[in-house]
Amino acid sequence: MQVEGMEDPRALFSVTGVAHGIELKLMENTLAFGSVVKGSRLMKTMQMSNFGDVKASFNWDTKALGKNFTVVP
Repeated sequence: MQVEGMEDPRALFSVTGVAHGIELKLMENTLAFGSVVKGSRLMKTMQMSNFGDVKASFNWDTKALGKNFTVVP
């Protein structure tokens, strides 16, 4: 608000709010495994973070991975 005769404008009111939601993100878009020798193992770590403000849980569909891939936990 700006009033004639006042040097500085002042706030008339402010509005604040909160949104509740879940926002899970994988910190990497891809995991590059490169060359892997048959019968050996190569492990990669990825991080999933919840940027929302509500607790979230998830499960991996390990059936879709087949016998050559595992996800822990």
